[in-house]
Amino acid sequence: AGHHGHRRECLEPYLVDPGGKDELDFRGFRVPMRAMSTADVCWALCSEKRRLVSERLLPSAGADGRWCWPSIRRAGVGWWLCGAGIGCAGLGSHAHPPIKGEIEVVDSMVTKLAQSAVATLRTFEKTGLLPGQKRGASVDVFAASDPDGNHAKTLRRLTDEAVFWYVLMGTTLVRLRALLKTGALSGEPGLRALLQHERSEEADFMRKNAFRLLQLHRFHLAIALFMLCDCLEDAARIVVSHLHDWQLLLVLTRRRPQVSMPLLREHLQALPCFQRRDRWLRLLLAWHAGDMDLAREVAEESDGDGDPPAPDDGRCDEHFELFDASLRVTPTTAGDRQGFEHVAGMLLRSAPL
Repeated sequence: AGHHGHRRECLEPYLVDPGGKDELDFRGFRVPMRAMSTADVCWALCSEKRRLVSERLLPSAGADGRWCWPSIRRAGVGWWLCGAGIGCAGLGSHAHPPIKGEIEVVDSMVTKLAQSAVATLRTFEKTGLLPGQKRGASVDVFAASDPDGNHAKTLRRLTDEAVFWYVLMGTTLVRLRALLKTGALSGEPGLRALLQHERSEEADFMRKNAFRLLQLHRFHLAIALFMLCDCLEDAARIVVSHLHDWQLLLVLTRRRPQVSMPLLREHLQALPCFQRRDRWLRLLLAWHAGDMDLAREVAEESDGDGDPPAPDDGRCDEHFELFDASLRVTPTTAGDRQGFEHVAGMLLRSAPL
């Protein structure tokens, strides 16, 4: 991520060479053993190689040809690839403008996630097994999602997620109906009835059903219905308040960042004490929220300014605390002050501070 070489030591733990070669092979990507840090993704935002890294670092479908959001999420893609154009227009020579085609890279990623979701659904409908699961044995995390053998519940979840990713891909109601004809969503007759209902093209009708799905905790399908009736704000709030997935928010609003910006500002103002001590995190959130004034304030802080005292509550090393289960907080220390100033300068309009 750090094309100047400053952050190579932080990224190497995430680039595992399965063959034990002397040189790292980006095509041998494996899921990070631990979450990336806020500093990692800030450096990645500054790189002119974001598209190259995404092509090499993201799983080229993996061994079984399946893409899944948890693996991609752990690579921090939403933070350093989505929203990369916010506030970048007209930046000076020290900052890298958005790379042409970055949104198309995210679109391609979403398409593969949608295709994999439908493939997983079809496999489960035919065999009753999840990816990596053998009859009578649970061999991976995916099998653990159905510990009680509740076939109907799992089928519903997989269907909801398949529809979600297809809608996030830009699929319209007409195309969803075409997907129904392939038999891909045949396991959920209620969904079929909804999509084929004579009022399904009425926004109020879809919103009413989306709110009902929200009551039933079918969050992915509720989000999909809100998106189908162009209620992106409602969809975004569900992602934040129920799925607690800020990266997914950035993917969801990649073409309309003005929807995610106020949500990011709200969360930035309400950060708990130990997270506020991480200036990398506050810089990252302020930048994605389009709040350049706040980003400059964070960048210009002297060591210790704006940092609440460390909590004396027996908390483990804050370096390993997580911001959203996929991003590790990294409180600024004197040793990395220079790096922080360099990144802040590149993300803002000036040279390194």
